[in-house]
Amino acid sequence: MKLLVLHDKPHHEMGGMTRFIAAQNTLFGEAGWPVTEVICTPLPQPKALHVPPSGRRIGLRALRQLRELLSQQRPDVLLVHSVYYALSPLVLQTLPAHIPLVYVLHDVTPLCPRMTRLRRDGGICQRRQGLDCLTSACYQPGQQHGLLSDLHGLAMRAWQMRAAQAVRQWVVPSQYLKELLCTHGIASNRVAVIPHFVTHGEDGGAGGAGIKPTPASPSRLLFAGRLVPEKGIHCLLDALQHLHDIPWTLHIAGDGPEQARIQATIDQRGWGQRVRCLGALDARALAQQYQQAAVVAMPSLIPESFGMVGLEAMHHRRPVVGFASGGMTEWLRHGVSGLVADWGDPQSLALALRQLIMQPQYASLLGQQGYALVLQEFSPERHLQGMQALLNTMAPS
Repeated sequence: MKLLVLHDKPHHEMGGMTRFIAAQNTLFGEAGWPVTEVICTPLPQPKALHVPPSGRRIGLRALRQLRELLSQQRPDVLLVHSVYYALSPLVLQTLPAHIPLVYVLHDVTPLCPRMTRLRRDGGICQRRQGLDCLTSACYQPGQQHGLLSDLHGLAMRAWQMRAAQAVRQWVVPSQYLKELLCTHGIASNRVAVIPHFVTHGEDGGAGGAGIKPTPASPSRLLFAGRLVPEKGIHCLLDALQHLHDIPWTLHIAGDGPEQARIQATIDQRGWGQRVRCLGALDARALAQQYQQAAVVAMPSLIPESFGMVGLEAMHHRRPVVGFASGGMTEWLRHGVSGLVADWGDPQSLALALRQLIMQPQYASLLGQQGYALVLQEFSPERHLQGMQALLNTMAPS
């Protein structure tokens, strides 16, 4: 089977979705399925075909270029990864008539104007996006990119959800994301849950002999992710104030708009010797951080669609402490792969962190159990089996 894989992530990005797409493409190639990569970015990317993004325009040019690529490459299936920023809804409406199209949805961005599934009061939203977002004042046009731009974005969202009905097959990593798609009118039998996976080797290859266990640095905590409020970094910093009587250090891997505020908090609390901000790391450097951490904190306040950071931590035999919501509930199991704290509560988060810092043998046991869970339920082999079974039903006979 020949695949054309379409996405909008530059190769130099360090995010979880970029790492996952690269690993999945490698997995397909090793299984004997040729992959041709098409990237919708302003500038061409190495070793990939290029289509300039249409963004919020109608997208006739991009559609024409993609049709030409389909004619030239003649793939069996077009595999699309979350391209709502890059391609207009016209592509989703039109291309399924020309080729079997599978849309891999990675997050909630197209299903919430605020892109978080959080209400303005901070609670988790259970509603379908629509007029209620405006009438409840949860979403207020003009606060993100200006009034006209935000109103245009709402119109594009409405068109995008109509265009989504033309997609024959969706793939999501969690039952949470499937239920959310169904809430927005996508038929359940058109949404397959195929969980993400982590590779056996830290270099991104699906083969390899596995990661050699290494002793953790005592009392060392790791946060890895975008530095935005919804990822809960400030909740973690508040939790650490409750641990003034025990030793701990924190390494923060990631960058984002909250970086200056985080550094100000560190300086104000005199934590310069305890907290180290590392910035965005490549896969190998991040793997080293997992190996050196005793506990990985994942205090996301948003309902994560899946949570690759947690899966990567478990693969490195490190326990995870976080809040159980969204797709995280499918791998963060209290007393098995880590500890679950009360959602949004810094004191509860601190109690869970304290328990694992003060009981390193228990932390090690949870790390080993999490690793076993990864091998059993989130392996490359299991993911490939699910994708192969699905794509074989899509390709023309």
